[in-house]
Amino acid sequence: MHTDQEVLTALRAHLSPEQLAAVLERLLRVPEAWAALHIPAFLEEFSASNPSAKLTPSHLASLALGGSLHSELQGDLADAHVERGRQVWEEAAVGVVVQRDLFDASLLGIEFCRRFEASQEGLLELVAESPSTWRSPIAIAWRSLSEPEALLRDLFDRKQTHVAIHIALANYPAAKAAETLTRNANGSTVQMLQQITRGGELGLAS
Repeated sequence: MHTDQEVLTALRAHLSPEQLAAVLERLLRVPEAWAALHIPAFLEEFSASNPSAKLTPSHLASLALGGSLHSELQGDLADAHVERGRQVWEEAAVGVVVQRDLFDASLLGIEFCRRFEASQEGLLELVAESPSTWRSPIAIAWRSLSEPEALLRDLFDRKQTHVAIHIALANYPAAKAAETLTRNANGSTVQMLQQITRGGELGLAS
């Protein structure tokens, strides 16, 4: 396994210091994505793909499932892994706590988004019951939804402000995340900003 310093060195080969800082803000919000970069074979494939300054956990998830680093995660990448996706979903839905890698977290995120598109029944309750289980998978696959911002509104309505913030900051630069969150806050803007401040997201709050 590579060290953090070795991963940073690989990233610096493609990104300016300012770009690297912005990319790290997004990647570090999804531990599974950051951990994947420490795997030698994955880091080699990543580096060979010439990563861009727009890099998000979703791009890394795409690469992990056999897609392009330059595309965000798409649901059809899970089609070759139906059985594993079903197993990962069943474990998470009943509350099995495991340390998932980026591959499994990506499958879980895709499965959540597919089910959310079909019917929201019970899914938001799962998130409320165990936010730590769902926030990374949803952040990874969120942009694959036909209406991603609708999920943010639902999360605000269910008082899952911290999950909504996590998703936005894993996918967007801070300014765009703030704009997106405020637009969908449904009157929860004050609560959102308080949550951001408590979480140390002072750049976004300002």
